[in-house]
Amino acid sequence: MRRLSVRLAVVLTLALAGALPAGARAEDHGKPPDKGGEAHGDAHGEAKKPEKGGDAHGDGKDAAPVSLGMYYQVPELMANLSSSTKKPIYLKMTISLQMAKESDRAQLDIRVPLLIDGFQNYLRELSPEDLNGSMGIYRLREELLVRASTIALPIEIKDVLFKEVLVR
Repeated sequence: MRRLSVRLAVVLTLALAGALPAGARAEDHGKPPDKGGEAHGDAHGEAKKPEKGGDAHGDGKDAAPVSLGMYYQVPELMANLSSSTKKPIYLKMTISLQMAKESDRAQLDIRVPLLIDGFQNYLRELSPEDLNGSMGIYRLREELLVRASTIALPIEIKDVLFKEVLVR
């Protein structure tokens, strides 16, 4: 019973934070996704029938194409983490920035030294414990996004994507 309530609390928290995909339901948590050709069921597992004029997903005529933006590869970052031990601990990281427009690439090229400097100053203040678990990586992503967005203005940076994060 406790396990179920913990799962429900996590799912509700993610749903309120907007982290669940559209259409995800609490009762679907932990179940494998539907196959592509099956109709989606209701809360009681009964299959819904497609409405007239198309399948259950709509005809797609009024759906606008979604732009994922362009990606900018930031040079590899390596920083010495703040540690209380004598042995140095390093963070090696490769990231990409998601830009809103491809036309901003030339302007971002000019700002790369400023981006690297801003990232390095932040990374050197981190301790290895700051990077523990998924929350540590989430906080790292959010901080890098704030710094990249501030440095790159007026360029819109949508997201920071990790290719490699290594602590040794």
